Amino acid sequence: MTEASYPVPAEWAKDALIDAAAYDRMYAEAATDPDAFWAKEAKRLDWIVPPTKIKDTSFDESDFHIRWFEDGQLNVAANCVDRHAETRPDATAILWEGDDPADDRKISYAELRDEVSKLGNALKAKGVRKGDRVTIYLPMIPEAAFAMLACARIGAIHSVVFGGFSPESLCNRIHDCDSRIVITADEGLRGGKTVPLKANVDAALDHGDLAVETVIVVRRTGGKVTMTEGRDCWYADCVEGQSTDCAPEPMNAEDPLFILYTSGSTGQPKGVLHSTGGYLVWASMTHEYVFNYRPGEIFWCAADVGWVTGHTYSLYGALANGATTVMFEGVPNYPDHSRFWQIVDKYQVNILYTAPTALRSLMREGDDWVTRTSRKSLRLLGSVGEPINPEAWNWYHNVVGDGRCPIVDTWWQTETGGHMISPLPGATALKPGSATKPLFGVMPELVDADGKVLGGAVEGQSRHRRQLARPDAHRVERSRALLPDVLLDLSRQVFHRRRLPPRRGRLLLDHRPRRRRHQRQRPPDGYRRSRERPRRAFEGRRSRGRRHAARREGPGHLRVRYLERERRAERGPAQGTRPVGPPRDRPDRDPRHPSVRARAPQDALGEDHAAHPAQDRGEPARPAWRHLDARRSRGGRRTYRRPRGGRSRTGMTRTILIADDHPLFRQALRLAVSRAAPDAVVIEAGQLCEAVDAVRAAERLDLILLDLRMPGSEGFAGVALLHAERPDTPIMVISSADEAEAAPRARAYGAIGFVPKTADLTTLETAVARALAGERDTPTEGAPIDAMATRVASLTPTELKVLLGVLAGRLNKQVAFDLGISEGTVKGHMTAILRKLGVQNRTQAVLAARAMDIHFAD
Repeated sequence: MTEASYPVPAEWAKDALIDAAAYDRMYAEAATDPDAFWAKEAKRLDWIVPPTKIKDTSFDESDFHIRWFEDGQLNVAANCVDRHAETRPDATAILWEGDDPADDRKISYAELRDEVSKLGNALKAKGVRKGDRVTIYLPMIPEAAFAMLACARIGAIHSVVFGGFSPESLCNRIHDCDSRIVITADEGLRGGKTVPLKANVDAALDHGDLAVETVIVVRRTGGKVTMTEGRDCWYADCVEGQSTDCAPEPMNAEDPLFILYTSGSTGQPKGVLHSTGGYLVWASMTHEYVFNYRPGEIFWCAADVGWVTGHTYSLYGALANGATTVMFEGVPNYPDHSRFWQIVDKYQVNILYTAPTALRSLMREGDDWVTRTSRKSLRLLGSVGEPINPEAWNWYHNVVGDGRCPIVDTWWQTETGGHMISPLPGATALKPGSATKPLFGVMPELVDADGKVLGGAVEGQSRHRRQLARPDAHRVERSRALLPDVLLDLSRQVFHRRRLPPRRGRLLLDHRPRRRRHQRQRPPDGYRRSRERPRRAFEGRRSRGRRHAARREGPGHLRVRYLERERRAERGPAQGTRPVGPPRDRPDRDPRHPSVRARAPQDALGEDHAAHPAQDRGEPARPAWRHLDARRSRGGRRTYRRPRGGRSRTGMTRTILIADDHPLFRQALRLAVSRAAPDAVVIEAGQLCEAVDAVRAAERLDLILLDLRMPGSEGFAGVALLHAERPDTPIMVISSADEAEAAPRARAYGAIGFVPKTADLTTLETAVARALAGERDTPTEGAPIDAMATRVASLTPTELKVLLGVLAGRLNKQVAFDLGISEGTVKGHMTAILRKLGVQNRTQAVLAARAMDIHFAD
């Protein structure tokens, strides 16, 4: 991390809402007298019944509860719309910029109140009542804001699903929250391409047994869609003739406001339920303080409302403060790479808040796209979504902001609902790559695996609360919106302690806690990339434009370095004893490296891990262990290296493929393999398509360790497919599925054995050793391989990728873009798929694939 820092300019310290002295005073007040602090902050809202009970929390497992402003009543829509419409009816609430630069709209607070009221009355006419759930599956159009605010107005709980998600992802979210109404559009527009939203809704409703009674469809493109009689209706017809008088429903501060689902990459999507009062106080406060917002300024949060950033800072936080907020339907590189900066000039944006991913993609295109625009209206820049690397930070500051705009690098997540750690532009010296200091009431801690608080300049595991909930409280504890002096373990996965140089008391957040694994889930323009794989564009002539995947820590992790004034301690072991293994910059890839042994996933395996036998004897580890990562890429295209055979003390080097989407469990399997076969070459794959490519590329393959539920195949199709590719290679299934049900089917599809993921390291090591020795579990009689499994197994990897794209609801041109092939080639592959599966059309191919449990996971 660069040592450069940017002190607070004198003019900012003078005119800022909060300077350094005010920050220290307010932070101390929030820590020592939280009731008084939050009672004062709650006055920023209009309450129907002002709260007298500010905070009531208990973390005793026998009496766990979190309540904020529990006796207060308010309505979010009234606070975000009505009170501003009464005092400033002509003030602009929303500036909407369509995908086409010529398509825009200006909505005043009075117009916003009328549109929200009419839709609220329309929802009531459809039978929606307080506490009902409404799923919103819309692009970034004004109707998305109308729908969210209308639900808040009548007391319904909205669940917004990002428009790029597949029908199956949509189905899971509808089913989980038991929505009765879905609001969608005929099609979405993104980067000049259409997204079949209504078709995806139809596929989702056909996919599962859902309780949806009504589908309201916004006519966005005029594309041809199928309307189901008695269920589907046009948005315009629903609101036509509705009254603009819709009284806001009085809501208790603890009543739920919205559900937003986290990534489903680690299992079923997890719904985060935010309540009304605490969430809106926190959203309004952080929007004002972090962005130093002043009335009349133009605020642009470039995030989609499908993410929490769009909820809190595009809509609720901004509108609660009476801001003019910009909604953008498109992408930053359409119709050209200057689109962001053209919008800034068009609307004279004062505050821009966007993601490092977008910045890195624009930085690669050169400075000319930026410098050809003025951007003189900008006074503050913000970063959100993942850690911003110092190179991108400096480019953002020097090129986009002309060196005059402070940058607030914010850290938070879906579960917190708002900023937790962020600089305040008038109070905090800025440091590229550092989120700097916590906000009021936020008291971060670093703990080890046992929950012991760490001190000094170390790396550890952060503690804060992660709250997952559904609206049915009898199934799982209901979540509450956070006011963040509440701390609890986020996860129990282990980090190693590392000595670090002094960094003057700031927080450096190395990684985001959640991952969005599947790159094909992103929009076809490639704008929204995987969060768990942040791209870093390095400055300099030789490396400009190259992208490198950052090291991933796994789901639920937040790796934080708390940096203090301490001397650098002496490094590691004595010279000459450092283990020989993978390259120096990738020590985390070798299970025998001391840093990996120190942070082995003990909770996942249930025991401590012994050192490598060679190290037990005081010898350096042998260099025969080589790690090949099937996920690594070059030039934006996936590449796979053939493992070269070789001999060691024990004979021919064995090659083992580990196919599992969980990085921590892959590490556990590497440890088991290193014990059972110390000289083995290990190939890793995180998705089924990667596993197939790796299997085809490997000259020699002795064992496949396969997880049943991987991205691309949540079932037994992966076993059948890999068995068809390598019928002589043993496949060991290692899964968290029910063994009694899954083991017989896995063996019938070609696996030689089944090991539950709850097994400890010794069991895993024994299973690997038995598999390498050729031992098989007792075969199950009477469980033949399904005929469709054999057909699916005949698909090539490219055909399988095409089929996954079809399952995601993508058009041929979108699938072609994702795979880097022509649309004609996609059609040719689709013809081959239909022939091999023995079906007549794409719909039958989708049904056949679903019967084989092949899914496009989100």
